[in-house]
Amino acid sequence: MNQAQVILMKFFRILSTLLLLIFTLSACSLKPYHIPIDQGHALSAKEISQIKPGMSKDQIQYLLGTPNLVDPFHPEIWNYIHTSKKNHQAMSNYQLVLFFKDDKLSKIEGNYASPSALEYTSFHDEDTNKNQD
Repeated sequence: MNQAQVILMKFFRILSTLLLLIFTLSACSLKPYHIPIDQGHALSAKEISQIKPGMSKDQIQYLLGTPNLVDPFHPEIWNYIHTSKKNHQAMSNYQLVLFFKDDKLSKIEGNYASPSALEYTSFHDEDTNKNQD
């Protein structure tokens, strides 16, 4: 072998070692793909805005579907829960809690919508005051 071939072989050996090192180190910074996980009821702002004071349980169930959680000891409280985890982000939790009195919607709590969309948090008290006047 002549000197040019030896230099060329050393060059390719160094080049292949560098490429292998670059690919190996770059693989350390890559994060594997994670499947997005959505659980529960994903309610839209449009669905939530359709909820009105004094609606019956049947009307709410028709609009939003069956609640995720109804406590057997407190059947007047319905919980709609949605959790979402996408890629490497923190899990986001959304909850809409509906309170009924005499089978009519009386109160809404939760972090599902902006506070302006949930301004009416105690319907029953307002209705009672109107009826007394």
